[in-house]
Amino acid sequence: MDTKTLLDYDNYTNSLSFYRMMRFLAGENEPGAKSVYEDMKVLFKKGNSVTKQDPSTEV
Repeated sequence: MDTKTLLDYDNYTNSLSFYRMMRFLAGENEPGAKSVYEDMKVLFKKGNSVTKQDPSTEV
């Protein structure tokens, strides 16, 4: 279990690093970077580490 947790953390941090590089390269108009950035953007939404529910929909 500890090994899986460490590997998941490593995979997440590596993915986040790659996403940040694609965001930078897309801003620099590097060919092909914008499409990769747009595809990954849905996975790394700012301030959305936990899905928030609308209080009016709670039962």
